Amino acid sequence: MNKEIDPSKNVLSTVNGETAITAAASSTLSATVKKARNRPYPISVFFCMASETAERFASYVIYTMLTFFLRDRYGMDDSMAKFFLHGYICLCYLTPIAGSVLSDGWFGPYKVVVYSSVGCTLGLALMTVGAVVSSGGVADQILKIAGLSGLTLMGMASGARKPCSAAFAANQFPDDMVHERAHFFSYFYLAMSVGMVASQLATPNLRASLGCMGQDTCYPLALGAGTVAMALSTFVILAGTSHYTKNFQKCNVILKTVQCVVFSMKKSMVAEKKQSKVIHTSPYHNPNIKEPQMPAKWLRCAIPKYGLDFVQRVERVVDIGILFVPAIGYWSLYDQMFSAWMIQTDNMDGRLGYLNIPPDQLTMAFSLMVMIMIPVMDYVIYPFFDRWRILSTPLRKMGLGFLLAAASFTLAGVLQLEIDKDSSSISIPKATSNNSLEQHSTNNSIFTESFQEEQKFSIIWNDDRKTETVHFLVTERAKIGYVRDDNLTSIASIFVKGPDQHAEHHLLKLPVYSHKFFDVRFRACPMEGPCLNRDLGLYSAENGASDALLLDQTGRLWVVSLLPSHKVHLLWQLPQYFLMATSEATFGVAGMEFAYSQASASMKSVMQAVYLVACMFGNILAMITSGTKLFPNAAVEFFVYASFMLILITFFLSFAGRYTYKEEDEVEEALGSAAMAKNGNDKIGESCFDVNFEDDEEEDESKTYSL
Repeated sequence: MNKEIDPSKNVLSTVNGETAITAAASSTLSATVKKARNRPYPISVFFCMASETAERFASYVIYTMLTFFLRDRYGMDDSMAKFFLHGYICLCYLTPIAGSVLSDGWFGPYKVVVYSSVGCTLGLALMTVGAVVSSGGVADQILKIAGLSGLTLMGMASGARKPCSAAFAANQFPDDMVHERAHFFSYFYLAMSVGMVASQLATPNLRASLGCMGQDTCYPLALGAGTVAMALSTFVILAGTSHYTKNFQKCNVILKTVQCVVFSMKKSMVAEKKQSKVIHTSPYHNPNIKEPQMPAKWLRCAIPKYGLDFVQRVERVVDIGILFVPAIGYWSLYDQMFSAWMIQTDNMDGRLGYLNIPPDQLTMAFSLMVMIMIPVMDYVIYPFFDRWRILSTPLRKMGLGFLLAAASFTLAGVLQLEIDKDSSSISIPKATSNNSLEQHSTNNSIFTESFQEEQKFSIIWNDDRKTETVHFLVTERAKIGYVRDDNLTSIASIFVKGPDQHAEHHLLKLPVYSHKFFDVRFRACPMEGPCLNRDLGLYSAENGASDALLLDQTGRLWVVSLLPSHKVHLLWQLPQYFLMATSEATFGVAGMEFAYSQASASMKSVMQAVYLVACMFGNILAMITSGTKLFPNAAVEFFVYASFMLILITFFLSFAGRYTYKEEDEVEEALGSAAMAKNGNDKIGESCFDVNFEDDEEEDESKTYSL
């Protein structure tokens, strides 16, 4: 249909199916673009980024130390600690759905960010209280329950915040600042990385370098720092309240989207059955003629009930959601940096000269790499390859991120093979006997036990469920006993009573944390009379080593190595961390930008939730495989994950090549901005479902972009 529009109205003119910009419209467009370039950067964005930095610090306090916290405070083994870690991450990525519903349907993104920030602060405060070690009994159990309750609250609140924080910050840009908004995601990711680096630098030192309450570690101090950071994040987001653009449309988008999809599926199946029945019962049916197929866009069946506008929005969500299916595999790899990779680091040599690198501090190098690679990719790599249009679209960048993640796990598998070669075991003949060691629950009790053979046994403290293995060399007619040290500065005191009735009292400090030096002291204690103290020098407890300290009658200390320490240095993990950091700099930024730019205004928080729900399913996959010991060893597990990621890349390429990008009509955007300026509005928000499109149901397939 031909239509003529008055050029004085500053709009488009369409004649005989061809669209042209009138002179007045061209002038308005130029003025609008110039105005957008001169518009100052929204000050509210800086409050959002500062708050996100503090929130990332608090969140990564948990990510960095949760594996060791569950192992040390709750007595879990490595497998169970990994299982619970990925369960916590699943909770963090399940609640974004609730956050999106609350944001789009009731409170708006601003209030959801504020309320969830308060919840995170309370959760971390409970975890701090729960990390305090009590003397045992009911009080300690209550503290442990408080810690797990705080962990659950933190997971729920931080998950609800995730889909709203980035979308709320991006909404602070006016519609004509498209270029600035695109670059904002890089800055936003950079702000997140600053918080991550600071947390990964401080948390291991707060946790391990300082002891408190008679323990070698101080989890309450590290969690307390996270609580303060989360409180600061809440304060900052509240401080910028007067500067925010808070416009949003109240509508339960998620519920209506699900209803639309279910309705369309039912209608499509019913229509297909009816169509097949009519064709086959018709007397004019020719089996040699190809039967008509159902429309490719099956959601169009819902247009009579939900309207063309809303159905087109749902189609966009479904199209983007399909492309995020491979992200499930990506996040299952990514989040294992805090479980499988950290445990791998714990089996490596962390000595660097006179320094010892804690196993949970190497993730700081990863965050630094992310901070470096984001601007490098944005301003160096992408512009260089853009000459050949190799990395010119978000989907191509996402595909590169998937490939780099697979490569990082391939390197992790190769490194694990070297670690397994380095690992060795010792066989103790006749180590198993029919003897049983009696349990003693009273403090400072002394017991004696007769052994028929040479034996290795464990001392188990039931109050904190820690198990430590102690080796003894026992001679004929000798006796062994232990004394519990109530002040917890020493976990156990061991004495050996020889045939000459002379008792040698060994003060042993059994550490939870490795990579340390210990001062060895010997006390010669006669059966009657004071003990004689001797300082025997400094002993280095190397990671992975099993040593026996032998003391002869002259007082000389002999160190006999039963098992060597780990020889593979943990810095060999840096290449796999670099590949994963580059992967995040590509997929993380491009995925966030893609989900935001391709969704309609009323569904941007929904798309952020879809992006994060993929993380949840990825961690469910990690729970099934890693936490349940599905694979015989870590190397096989790493190689399987890398292969699985390559399969998902093939799936991604097949769908991304047929994806139709959302067209950004610059003229209509400029005219909308001009109307905004004329009417004095800060922002024209799309209504939820009442915008009418003049597009026909059949879209132009020529708009499909290739990778």
